[in-house]
Amino acid sequence: MISAQRAFRLAVEKELGGKGITPEERLADAVKARRCRNLFFSATAPVVDNGSATPDVIVQAQTRPLGIPVIVADMLNFFEPYVVGFYPGVIWQLQRIFVTGVGPQEDFFGAGNFLCSLFTLGHYQASRTSGSDAPSNKTDFLSYLMRPGEIFQFSWELLDIGSTTQTATCPEAFIRGLTVLPKGDKTGELCGTLKQQVCSYIAKHDPETFILDLRIPSTSFPASGVTRAFSTPLQERPLLVYGIATNITGAQVTFRDDGLRWEFCIAPTVPRQAIVAGVPAAGVYPASWGTGLPFTAIANNGDAQMHEAYNMLPVPHLLAPNTSLTFRLTNGIRPDGTTGAYQQTMSTNNNFGASTGDGHITLLCRTV
Repeated sequence: MISAQRAFRLAVEKELGGKGITPEERLADAVKARRCRNLFFSATAPVVDNGSATPDVIVQAQTRPLGIPVIVADMLNFFEPYVVGFYPGVIWQLQRIFVTGVGPQEDFFGAGNFLCSLFTLGHYQASRTSGSDAPSNKTDFLSYLMRPGEIFQFSWELLDIGSTTQTATCPEAFIRGLTVLPKGDKTGELCGTLKQQVCSYIAKHDPETFILDLRIPSTSFPASGVTRAFSTPLQERPLLVYGIATNITGAQVTFRDDGLRWEFCIAPTVPRQAIVAGVPAAGVYPASWGTGLPFTAIANNGDAQMHEAYNMLPVPHLLAPNTSLTFRLTNGIRPDGTTGAYQQTMSTNNNFGASTGDGHITLLCRTV
């Protein structure tokens, strides 16, 4: 009988490509991973004050235009009003998505009415008791090619809000995608020293699954509203990064490949108003809010009770030897829109809720 650890490794190697793949296939993986870049961006709507809001209020937001084509792999709907448990038959909000920017406005789902966001974008609730929420990456639709200058425009119609367990609802949609660098772009080529390192490793070693863990002591967590940077340990071998998980909640994140200077996250445009009693009002936002994306939009919580242990990136990312991924974490996400206070602050989770242990950002990798 094989051990549970060995069984897990065999299962992962089957998915990622284990020792049975040829040197030619391994090099092809490295070339593809070098040309492709993962990208995360979002649309953030005005905060709705739940305590005095009227039902059926509509808020809108749109993504920033990009100068490059992006293959959209997933859309994530971030926040639903609090419910005890998950009831897919209860419509808490309706959502409509338009594509515009380079031509006539087009309804993304081809419908003339608002659609239930629980079904169109996929969703699960992170906490049954505290009202905190998280997105799902189970949005199953064919990939969509965004042309340069094209944007997604989101409209949310909030129904039956007024929960006493939250101070605000923060409608926000996230897009995960990738861009493929054009031929001739030197940053996407596998050549020179890096190609020698990749070919040398393929010639000498079998591929293996590897867990790259960035440990962040709880005593090193930034203070509320403050940003600190943390880098992964340097590795002497080239790695294909396939997925990312974390036990950290309540943090915004941006991160980059230091070797490529590639920024994976695009900070959203911060709205400067809130909806109070159904009408627009001045929103008071912390100065550091909007510097990145909620960590749960990129790395699913690594908690064992989550059904998705890793949030897989759309394609592998090639991390060159002796380079790091640098994560910039901002403590606190999503203000309530009326007082400027954060809804939650940076912490770690275990199977039973909040924990005071160290934070981890864990990357699922395979050597080339």
